Amino acid sequence: MAPLDSPFPEVTSENAGGIIGARLGSANEDFVARAAIAAVFIFLTVYTWGRWGDLQIDCGREVYVPVEILKGRMLYRDIWYPYGPLVPYMQAILVWCFGLHLNTFYCFGLFLNLSIAYLVYSLARRLLPPVTSVVVSIVCLRQGFSEYIFNYVFPYSYAAVVGLVLGLVCIYFLFQYVDTRVNRKLVFASLAAGLALLCKQELGAASLVALGFVMVWDFIENRSFAALFRQALMIAPGVLLAALVYGWFFWRLTPDFMLRENFALSPNSPFMKNVGPRWIAEQGFRLVPSEMRATFASVVFSLGVWFFGARFFSGAISNRWMLPASIGFFILVLIGTASPFGWAQIPYNLSFMAAFPTGMYWIAPVILIAAIAGLPGVPDRSTHRIIALLAVFAMALASRVMFRILREGYSIYYDPPLFIIFMIAVTAVLWFGARRLIRTDRLHLINCFLVVDAVWLLLVPFPEHYQPVPLETPIGTIFTQPAEAIAVPQMISFVRAQAAAGKHVLILPEFPMLYVMGGTEAPSRWYELVPGLIDSAGENQLISDAESQHVESVIITNRQTFEYGFPYFGIDWGKDIYRWINSNFEQAGEFGKFERRSDAPFAALLYKRRQSASARPTASSGMAR
Repeated sequence: MAPLDSPFPEVTSENAGGIIGARLGSANEDFVARAAIAAVFIFLTVYTWGRWGDLQIDCGREVYVPVEILKGRMLYRDIWYPYGPLVPYMQAILVWCFGLHLNTFYCFGLFLNLSIAYLVYSLARRLLPPVTSVVVSIVCLRQGFSEYIFNYVFPYSYAAVVGLVLGLVCIYFLFQYVDTRVNRKLVFASLAAGLALLCKQELGAASLVALGFVMVWDFIENRSFAALFRQALMIAPGVLLAALVYGWFFWRLTPDFMLRENFALSPNSPFMKNVGPRWIAEQGFRLVPSEMRATFASVVFSLGVWFFGARFFSGAISNRWMLPASIGFFILVLIGTASPFGWAQIPYNLSFMAAFPTGMYWIAPVILIAAIAGLPGVPDRSTHRIIALLAVFAMALASRVMFRILREGYSIYYDPPLFIIFMIAVTAVLWFGARRLIRTDRLHLINCFLVVDAVWLLLVPFPEHYQPVPLETPIGTIFTQPAEAIAVPQMISFVRAQAAAGKHVLILPEFPMLYVMGGTEAPSRWYELVPGLIDSAGENQLISDAESQHVESVIITNRQTFEYGFPYFGIDWGKDIYRWINSNFEQAGEFGKFERRSDAPFAALLYKRRQSASARPTASSGMAR
């Protein structure tokens, strides 16, 4: 790539901070970068179409809840929901406008995915050159198109994706406010934060932390209570909006009902009393000394690789051979990836650790301290604030997953700002490692390294199809596993036949999308269950609801819940409901071959209500383990 020109005064080449915040690049280079992001987006959309999400786990809630809202049921009171109210009603509007079809949800998710990619590019461009900013966008796109429940297109929770978008919008306006001091930017940032609070609470909380940081920084510098009061007034609309919406629900339904019976992560909920702490620790919010040392070592290794790579290339390879040499190493990594020999995998494993270290959270507090103290070579005071602001937001947002930052998984909803911080560190390390070169050659080396890094993050490992078989359903096509493709159509036919006859079916433990595909609804506000979600009183309420709705059939899938520490419904959890089923229903068939083992294919048992109370199960009856 040609040397980048800047309209700003040239930074010095004696320090690592000289490239950060220098606003390098031209309009043409930005256009090419944005076009590259669009091309990657189109490629991944076509390649992964319909393969996002999961029929059983979580994603069905994202379809079921808006459909029930359109039937007149009230969120929280009639339908259990663990997040803020904004997204379900937004989804209901989309379904009302465009119809109940999976493509409605896919297109909504694609819009959100592209929004995240361009938002992180815009945020990164304030501090980094175009090529580095493209790397951040490509990472977000690759994460967003994962073929399991953790993606941005058909995710486990659209509240997480919309909340992330709004959080990034908040930081975007805060960047502009710090640069321009235009008051309406702060108002827009507060509104975005308020809306994020109405999506997923921790995402909105991270945005509020960022807003508070800006106010505290300004107060420390200006020592003006009048200015602080004005800023508080400008932030008030967003906070007041969230407070009014939540306040209305709390007033209508009582705080205890909202916190205990809906918000699973509230301290008084059954989930947090039984399963929550373990589950939260599993997602990365934990302080284990050995793990902390390992993650710290991973980020030191990563930055060391970037530094010594820049130092070696700048001293041993001429300028024109930098890109070919980088591509050559990339090819070696690809060959190692495909090789069956363990030793050949070493370059791949090392490059993976260098490109996306699990310990990147450690970088954020270091950069925050450096920004507050004064980064060397940073061209203006506002850039210091913006770097510190981004570090604070990244730390607050990623604290949920601080020691489990992965390219795929739950952390993808919390790591985009943190990855920008990581790329700031990588760019500064490359700049410092190549300090023996003149400025234009240093920029060329950085561009060469990061072009290869972008391709590596996009293609390594090459995204394989996790869901291989297309399944045609009444609401559209979704790719799934072979066993599901066989059993689910049979289940849909059965549920639709029962619905046509005016009979209710109870589906356990977690398959709410089957209610939608079958044209019916759950007989209780609890349309899905996971370990710890409800206590014994909640189980009795679900049983009472099912009896009042005259449930005639029960479907129990072999959904495994190892991630919660309690593997099987009826055996390890949900025992009261299971006893009620065995006492009042008898096994009438199965969909697929029902087995309880970790690698068992999807299957389900069908129970029908007993015709006489005298037909009781023996002590040994019921489902086999």
